[in-house]
Amino acid sequence: MEPLSISQLEAAINRARAVAPASGIEASLSPDVALLARLYGEMIFRHHSHLDVETLSDEEQLALLRWV
Repeated sequence: MEPLSISQLEAAINRARAVAPASGIEASLSPDVALLARLYGEMIFRHHSHLDVETLSDEEQLALLRWV
């Protein structure tokens, strides 16, 4: 799989949020949104513009495949 850009990841987060918006009084994120948001935050923190998908866990790769 080719590297994923930060804008592609952001679009995936937005698609996942549209299907499963935050819920409850505490505004909990769905598991996929939380996982993708963590990846997004790491990219921002590390100043990365692309993500090497092959280095991710199986769970992270599956979440990406569902929403990219």
